[in-house]
Amino acid sequence: MNELEKLTLFLKINIHVKETLAKAAPNVEDEYTDYSKIKYIDKLKSYTEILKDDFLIMYNLYPLISKDYILNFFEKLNEKIVNFSFQNSVQEFFINNYSDISKTLIDTVNSNCVAYYVDSDITTILKECKTINELLHIYHSILTNTEYLYESLPPTAQKEPQIKLSGMDTPLARLIYDNIPPNLKAGFSFILSVSNNQVLMMLRDLGHATTLEITKDEQNEVYVTYFIPKICNLEMIKKLKGIEHISPNSIIGWATGSFHVPLTNFITELNNFLSAIPTDDDILENQKYYK
Repeated sequence: MNELEKLTLFLKINIHVKETLAKAAPNVEDEYTDYSKIKYIDKLKSYTEILKDDFLIMYNLYPLISKDYILNFFEKLNEKIVNFSFQNSVQEFFINNYSDISKTLIDTVNSNCVAYYVDSDITTILKECKTINELLHIYHSILTNTEYLYESLPPTAQKEPQIKLSGMDTPLARLIYDNIPPNLKAGFSFILSVSNNQVLMMLRDLGHATTLEITKDEQNEVYVTYFIPKICNLEMIKKLKGIEHISPNSIIGWATGSFHVPLTNFITELNNFLSAIPTDDDILENQKYYK
C-alpha cells in the first residue's frame, strides 16, 4: 500500500468512526425501562468492538499512538459497559464515554500539534483523553496538522520550488495549485489531493503553518475547515472569513474556523483568505518577544 492509499483509507476509517458513533447514540426510548437499557447496552458492546477494530486499523496505517494505549483504552471502556448501573442514564453514559470532547483537550491538542512536530510527549496529551471522540480528534490532528503527512508523498507537480502538489492530480487540486497567488507570504505551500473531491493543504509561515481541509460536494459547494496554530496578530485573525474559535492566549495561541462557497467563487474566496492570515512579520512591536 503506497502513502496515498494509506491516507485515503485512514480518512475513510475516520468517517466510519463518526458514522458508527452516530449509529451507537441512544434513542429516547432506550431510557424507558431496565429492559430497554439492557438492549441498548448490548448494542453498544457490538458498536464498541467495531470502533476498536477501526482504531487498530488506523494504528496499522499510522502508528502515532501506541497499540497498548488503544487496547487499554477499549479494555477500560468495556469494563465500564459491564459495570453499567441501570439506575443511570444511557444517554449520559454515551456522552461521557463516547461522544463528548472537552474544550481543555482541544486546547491541549491545538497547542501542541504545531505543524513541524508534536510539541509535547504524546502521553501528556493522551492523559486528558476520556472519550472515543477525543481519541479520534487526537489521532486526526496529529496526522493532518503535522508536516510528516505532506512530505511523505512525492510531488505530482511543483513550481517556484516552494509550491508542491502531491497525491491525485484532480481538477479541484489543479484549480488550487494553478491559482495560488504568487505574492503569498507562505514559505512552502503543500497541496495534497486525496480524492476527486478532497484536498488537504499546509502553508508554512502563515500563522506558523496553517492547515486546511477542503471538500467539494455533488452540488459543487466547496467546504473549507482550517486550523491556524499561531495567531501572530489578533485583530487580523478576528477578521478572517469563518473564524469560529480563538485560543485565550491571543498572541501565540491558535484559531480554527470554516466556511463554504460555490465552486465558481471558491478560488477568489480561498486566495483572499490565505492572503489575510497573519505571519510573524505581523506581530506587533510590543509582542515581538513571543516569537
